[in-house]
Amino acid sequence: DQDCNGDCFGAATDDSCGECSGGNTSHTADSDIDDCGVCFGGNYGDYDGDGTCDANDTSPYGETSLSSANVSEGSIEILFNSDMPIYGFQFQVSGVTLSGASSAFDMISFSEANGSVLGASLSGTSLAAGEGSLVTLSFTPTLDGSVLSITDVIIGGQSGTNIVVTSSPSDSTIPACANNDGDLSCNVADEWPDCSDDGSDPYDDCDECNADGDCEIPGDVNCDCITDVIDIISIVNIIIGNEEYDSLFDVNEDGIINVIDIVQVVIWILN
Repeated sequence: DQDCNGDCFGAATDDSCGECSGGNTSHTADSDIDDCGVCFGGNYGDYDGDGTCDANDTSPYGETSLSSANVSEGSIEILFNSDMPIYGFQFQVSGVTLSGASSAFDMISFSEANGSVLGASLSGTSLAAGEGSLVTLSFTPTLDGSVLSITDVIIGGQSGTNIVVTSSPSDSTIPACANNDGDLSCNVADEWPDCSDDGSDPYDDCDECNADGDCEIPGDVNCDCITDVIDIISIVNIIIGNEEYDSLFDVNEDGIINVIDIVQVVIWILN
């Protein structure tokens, strides 16, 4: 009636590793099994808490997957899904010319020249495990659109650990920019987005887009962009010979400048 510890009627028994445990042995059953399930193995630790010991875990410090959202002609948001807190990130962007980057991290750096993006925290804060926004990228819109690619992703964990990236964002189709006037500039970069231009102001003094130089306002014979009594006086001066003949003052286009033109201007003013 002795147990494995030699105690009569004792409660000690051999554990999974053949060690006498329990009872009066002061030995806890199976306490010699390491985190990989090996007796006397010596591999202890499951850093990411996923149930796989670090020695057998291909991603002992956690896993993260990235995706994209809210794609527009000039920006894209990069999202994460991580089983461990994120303390920093780094990747390469191609297909667009970067113009900005924003994130919850207080240190964000990007290169317009080579497309590198880096984010970290100077205060040691992190993005909590789970789902969230990693960074929002801004870039220069283009007339033909483009395809944005993200490669060489590195995600940093606590104490400088490397979180394995299981998937990066798929290539994203960036739409062509809005270009209301169909010229060579996107609306966002066009000083005159509603009037086609070659880089110089396409509006005339009457604020008409690409006008041919003639006054476009009916009855505005003096081209001051207003039809008023001054235009009537200008026609009178032509009629009585105080000013040289100008076909512009022939508002009814009958080949004669006379009181009929004055009457037409009065009608436009009153209306």
